[in-house]
Amino acid sequence: MQQPNARTLVEVTRDELPIHCPTPDSSLWNSHPRVFIPLEEAPEATCAYCGTVYRLVTEKSVAAPAVGTGTGTATSETVGNGGSASQA
Repeated sequence: MQQPNARTLVEVTRDELPIHCPTPDSSLWNSHPRVFIPLEEAPEATCAYCGTVYRLVTEKSVAAPAVGTGTGTATSETVGNGGSASQA
C-alpha cells in the first residue's frame, strides 16, 4: 500500500524557487503542513515531514514535468528502499 506523499525525488530548477512541500500538485487532504525547502543552501534537501527529496537541477529530465503544471512533480525514481526485499 502506498502512503500519501510517498518518498520520491522532485527535480527543481532555479526558476521554480522558492519551492515548498507539499507542492501544488499534491493532494492536500492527506498532506502535512507546508514547509519551504532550502535549496539555495545545498543542491539537495529532504522534507522533514514526508521524506521527499528535492534536487536542484539545471535542466529537468524527461520524466519530471515542471512543478505546478498539474501533470505531476516527481520523477519516476523512488528514493530509498521502502520495499520489503532483504539484503544479503
